[in-house]
Amino acid sequence: CTRTITVAPLPAPSPSASPTPLNPRLQVVLVGSGTGSVTGPGINCPGDCEETFPLGTVVTLTATPAGAPPTVFKEWTGHCTGSGLCVVTMVSNRNVAAHFERLRTLTVQAGVNSDIAGSVASTPAGITCTWAPSVPCNTAASFINGTVVTLTVTTAGLTVQWGGACSGASGTVCNVSMNGDFLVTLDTLRLFHGGTKKTAAPLAISSLLEVEGGEGQM
Repeated sequence: CTRTITVAPLPAPSPSASPTPLNPRLQVVLVGSGTGSVTGPGINCPGDCEETFPLGTVVTLTATPAGAPPTVFKEWTGHCTGSGLCVVTMVSNRNVAAHFERLRTLTVQAGVNSDIAGSVASTPAGITCTWAPSVPCNTAASFINGTVVTLTVTTAGLTVQWGGACSGASGTVCNVSMNGDFLVTLDTLRLFHGGTKKTAAPLAISSLLEVEGGEGQM
């Protein structure tokens, strides 16, 4: 009688649990493309971003974005989430990250050289601009750094001419990744202009005139 036995190594023992400190540490870090500060009991970050507290202490942190350059507070991560106040209970060491992002400005100038009316709107919302021949429009909006803004044009014309940050775009849609401040120009034209045309087959014309003394014109 034959039996096959598979032998495996014993599992590694589980590490011993670290004892809970009597005075756990709270550490705050600031991340993102923007600037700002986090304040709370014993915390004034940047500068003082770490503090110890008696076990069980409830600590409330406030994030304040800077005004220059324009910045928005986006969210907490780590042992806090959301975008409001950070409330953390010190039952063990805690780490919190405050995300500050720059606000970028997108400016749209439209209709300067248009011969037909049009309008443009953005997703996310912020840009809305309508123009007519000889009546251009100019608008601007702020978006969080890194946001991809989609500009969509509505017009009865056949051509949309993009410029600025949308140079090279074709059709009625342009996407702008807001990693800086950008200017977009655009015009709507009544007729087809530029781009790639479909070439029709050559037109062959022949004439046969067999009337003696006759004349013809083509």
